[in-house]
Amino acid sequence: MWRIFTLCVLAFATMAGCDKSPEEEVIARFELGEKAIGAQDVAGYRAMLSAESIKMYNETIRLALESDGEEAKKLSPSTLQIILALRNRVPAEDLRHVAMEDLVQWQMDQEMLVVAADYGVLVHSAKISGDKAVI
Repeated sequence: MWRIFTLCVLAFATMAGCDKSPEEEVIARFELGEKAIGAQDVAGYRAMLSAESIKMYNETIRLALESDGEEAKKLSPSTLQIILALRNRVPAEDLRHVAMEDLVQWQMDQEMLVVAADYGVLVHSAKISGDKAVI
């Protein structure tokens, strides 16, 4: 959950709105994602993702299909968690046909991708440093 949250925040930091400050744009994008997750709207969630976030999802699918023990040792714990969950909960034949949108829906269904406010995590502010943002 936190990996996706962090990646979304990082990706949105580089997107600035026309009349909003970069910090306000990060918060607005995060809130769009929260609404999409709450509504189980995969298309809406995908629409607000950056190209880097989509690339990360596709890489996660590749790793779940192809990674070996040596490659797994190099992964962050949050990435490894998702890969192990996919391998243990999705039949291998089905995993071969998973698209990025399928992974997002699966994470919503598995409660790995959730509305932060439902857990008491509310947006107070955003701080941007270079191409990274922290909410």
